[in-house]
Amino acid sequence: MKRGARTWLAAAAAWALVIVVFGVIPTQQIVSATAPDHEVASTLAGHFMEYFILAVLISVAWGDRSGRTRGVAVALTLAVSLGAMIELVQAFLPYRDCQAIDVLVNAAGAACGVAVFSVVSKVVGRRRSRRS
Repeated sequence: MKRGARTWLAAAAAWALVIVVFGVIPTQQIVSATAPDHEVASTLAGHFMEYFILAVLISVAWGDRSGRTRGVAVALTLAVSLGAMIELVQAFLPYRDCQAIDVLVNAAGAACGVAVFSVVSKVVGRRRSRRS
């Protein structure tokens, strides 16, 4: 693994840790206080963006910047698995709820993240090949 890829992988691991921490601590009062009229929407938007960012970071770390499927598949699998595992853990926490919709929104965010990575990688790759 190249040094730059290690940096992106460290960023992905750090972001995953942030997701895990916020996935197991009680956050309902914070969400209620900051978005009292839009709790559901803000929670789902947060889930989507967390996993969108995670999938992009993992894609950059594992991909070769040409949009090949290896990095995308790894990113999607890891991000969706993390989201499902956190929701499973939340089922055992008295102050959290395990919700299937969260898993679906996490997966949608991850899928959009890898899709954006793939498109941007292909565009950048085409521009580089034109310059050569």
